[in-house]
Amino acid sequence: LIAQHYPLVRGVAFRRVGDWDVSEDLAQETLLAAHANLDQLRDSAAFPAWLCRIARNLSANWIRSEQYRRELAKRYKAERGTHAATSSDAAADLAQREQVHALLEKLPPKLREAVVIFYLEEQTAPEAARILGIPENTFYNRVHRARRQLQELVEQDLRIVLPDLCDQA
Repeated sequence: LIAQHYPLVRGVAFRRVGDWDVSEDLAQETLLAAHANLDQLRDSAAFPAWLCRIARNLSANWIRSEQYRRELAKRYKAERGTHAATSSDAAADLAQREQVHALLEKLPPKLREAVVIFYLEEQTAPEAARILGIPENTFYNRVHRARRQLQELVEQDLRIVLPDLCDQA
């Protein structure tokens, strides 16, 4: 069960907190909490949804915690610091992933959830809607709004980085 549901639980946590390392910690906490409270599960068919609810609750608690504020301050300082760039493909891939994660972090949690579960976890829309406990049309709406916001964010970044080219267009 752990191997089967760990990626789902980690994805739920990431969608809430926007940090892969923290989401792994929260996924482990979720599975420990589920194990400790397994006797409270009434319907075994609801196990995945029950795990997701635990992950959402633990993620919400983490966001409210003092640790979250410290992590934000540390991330802000790291982003303002200089990044040593290398020409290797691994470094370029890492930079690209960091850019994607930075963009995802700018999305509201509900929109980020929809994008991550659909594109990064490669769930079908009906399955993603079921996991999130929302109607399928609502899920499609969130994905559409997230794509639109991501496009706007990328365009804003381009205007900052390439102001002369944007003015000519």
